[in-house]
Amino acid sequence: TGKRALHWTVVAVGQGSGGRVIEYGRQPVLSDKLGVKRALAEALVELSQYFANGWGKRTGETLKPSQVWIDSGYHEHTDAVYEFCAAINKHMGLQIGAEVYRPSKGYGEGQRLTTRYLSPTTKQKGILHIGNEFHIAKVKRNGQTVPGVMLVHMNSDHWKSELHQRLLMPAGEPLAVTLYQAASFSEHSEFAKHLTAEKQVEKFMPGRGTVIVWERIDRKNHWLDSTYSAICAGEAVISMQIKKQKARQPLSLREMAGQRNG
Repeated sequence: TGKRALHWTVVAVGQGSGGRVIEYGRQPVLSDKLGVKRALAEALVELSQYFANGWGKRTGETLKPSQVWIDSGYHEHTDAVYEFCAAINKHMGLQIGAEVYRPSKGYGEGQRLTTRYLSPTTKQKGILHIGNEFHIAKVKRNGQTVPGVMLVHMNSDHWKSELHQRLLMPAGEPLAVTLYQAASFSEHSEFAKHLTAEKQVEKFMPGRGTVIVWERIDRKNHWLDSTYSAICAGEAVISMQIKKQKARQPLSLREMAGQRNG
């Protein structure tokens, strides 16, 4: 989310798939005309209407978003993003814990005005899901739970490294991240500049040793943020699907016997 534009990335994923970038874009935000909060809300509504059309498969099936994560880390944008997510999920008739639209926040060692990511060690109260260097939890303000909002917390350093590692893989590798075929090589040039607007460095932290940090070398890094978030969201979709499948599977005879013996 930005004062004058939303940068977004759509990634198609499957089990054992790194992800394929099938579309990306920029949605104008008319903050100078409408003010930040109203302009952001209107831009999000317009973009959600575009997403609602879905993306077509060769089979003729239309796929709609499983998850839409919206950066809410910048303090001027937080309320607008929270309110939009609560409103659109309610409009879609989705229950708490089954949201499609969720606010997100990245944590990184090298980022200004933020701390490093701390993963919950156990499934504490209010936490919906704990994944690989991310978790989804209820939001509290002044001791009160914010209704209709589940916030995604991400380790941005980890997921930026994961994205770049997957981009370096040969296209045939299961976890490789690929882009749709463009009419010309130059079509992806601006997108590529955003993806390389930060560099990975190693820093020594007292008491922790060497850690991976991402440092910005160009201000235009917005598609890097939206793309690593989309890759992480894909991981969440798959891991939650696997969790549901396991919950539906009947107990094996051995497991049932073990429960009786216990």
